[in-house]
Amino acid sequence: GAANEYYLLENHQRISSFDVPDNNTTAKGLYLLHQKDNVGSAVYVNSAEGRFTWTVPSLSPNIYGSNPANLPVFQRGNSNKVSGYNKRQPIPWSWQGFAQGPAAIHYYLNRSGALVQAPPTIFTGDSRDQFDMGYATVFTPESNPSSDLYANSNKVGFEITAFSNGCYTVNIHVNNTNLTAPSKPQNLQHAEFNNHPRLTWNKNTEADVTGYEVYRENLWWAFIPQSDNPAFTDYDVNISGSGAWWTIPYKVRAVDNQSLYSVFSDEALVEGNGHVFYGKIVDGQEKAESQSPKEYELLQNYPNPFNPSTQISIALPHRSRVHLVVYDLLGRVSRELTSGELSSGYHIFTFDARELQSGIYFCKVRIEPLVENTKVITLTRKMLLIK
Repeated sequence: GAANEYYLLENHQRISSFDVPDNNTTAKGLYLLHQKDNVGSAVYVNSAEGRFTWTVPSLSPNIYGSNPANLPVFQRGNSNKVSGYNKRQPIPWSWQGFAQGPAAIHYYLNRSGALVQAPPTIFTGDSRDQFDMGYATVFTPESNPSSDLYANSNKVGFEITAFSNGCYTVNIHVNNTNLTAPSKPQNLQHAEFNNHPRLTWNKNTEADVTGYEVYRENLWWAFIPQSDNPAFTDYDVNISGSGAWWTIPYKVRAVDNQSLYSVFSDEALVEGNGHVFYGKIVDGQEKAESQSPKEYELLQNYPNPFNPSTQISIALPHRSRVHLVVYDLLGRVSRELTSGELSSGYHIFTFDARELQSGIYFCKVRIEPLVENTKVITLTRKMLLIK
């Protein structure tokens, strides 16, 4: 960036009463501080939640005093990783064509369009500002927030790759930020298309991104190749119908040509009362989860062969205790996928083998049905990992 621009990383794990980086009592992780000028007052938290465009569609009476009489009601728009603002910052705004001075967020419209009075924590953090495993792990010129705030700036960034006992493993990149995993996909939105939900999101700007995985209700659902306008229409969901009302969460993650995955996008919530088909293509056959299974099954993983991840499905006619593991040719356990009670129905698990070597692996499930006079069932499937 500029000659007087610095980024500072601080690890806060709330180990004492002095280690309180955020008003939210659960917030802990790596906090990124950004200094744009040579004076200390210019240091601010570069929120991992990202920068966004904000509009002010209305005003609301000032309950804190009489000057001014009304306060702006902010509404968050699309991702704006360079010139946008995070919610901890005073935000410039305009009203009836006249520019106003920067203001803190006292009121905002939520995703449903309802007016919300901002809690005090919004100014001092609400557990979405820290970089951490599974939430925000990458800070590069392509991510939001972005390390590239000025034209022709130095290409710097970092990636969190591990966390153990309060310590992070962080790779610092200078002029080679393309070696990190992809950044978090931005602006996941949905609209209705012929009575089906259609998802759209921003194209990742990393040159090595090959596509996106779409998840529905935390289950892998589709792969979308990289394009200028990535989108997915779920034809297995009818939004309007005559059934009970439901809410289905969708999310996406990016994958690159090194088989590295981004963290998941923010969720898009689709509401409706139409028919929802829970089918999955498993071993070349459609298995309808909306129908109760008739037999206890361990279905062949899909895809197979695979690289680096695959889906493993089990069918349970009755509630059961289930222990599902993957082991190698030598009988060593490579991954425990689940251990505990599961309800009846079809259950799908993701086996991520990016840290394992190519070869043959076995998936083994032990099922103990919670019904009388039913024997314990053990099933095994062979899988092939090719890298």
